[in-house]
Amino acid sequence: MTAVGTLGYIAPEIVHAGRVTEKADVYSFGVLAMEIACRRKPIDPSNMICSRLADWVWLHHQKGSITEALDPVILLPPRGHALRDDKDVSEFQQLDKWQCVLQLGLLCCQEDPDARPDMSEVHQALKSQTVMPPPSSWDVYSIRNSGTTKRPDGTLAPCPASSSSVSFSYSSQHAR
Repeated sequence: MTAVGTLGYIAPEIVHAGRVTEKADVYSFGVLAMEIACRRKPIDPSNMICSRLADWVWLHHQKGSITEALDPVILLPPRGHALRDDKDVSEFQQLDKWQCVLQLGLLCCQEDPDARPDMSEVHQALKSQTVMPPPSSWDVYSIRNSGTTKRPDGTLAPCPASSSSVSFSYSSQHAR
């Protein structure tokens, strides 16, 4: 079976086992939700530690700063709208709403399809703005460009006799 889709949105079970389920769509929705909230692409090959957006959001969650993953512009009032007197309450409510989106995105992007919520649960959580508990553990993937080498100053340079193929590596990081 050949899986076709956009890199970063394809669920792991499709890539690894060629298995397509309803939960694959849930995975893609989670990526999209985090992409909107963070204003980042789902895959960033230049980030050697944390190339997937979901991993980057997870690391913020682990540090206790999930809302720092948000695009700061998303919290600004729309153009032409005056700030309200209860600005602090409004910002706090906005952070809660976006924390709901980020944590829901993490739940949707779990590697195990059975651990992901159903779309009806996703819809209900968004509708009620319920902050669902994030996953208890996470598998972090990194992308290394095998066609580069690290210079003494830490920057990357192309390897002269190497192809520019991308390789994937896996490491497991579990929350405690």
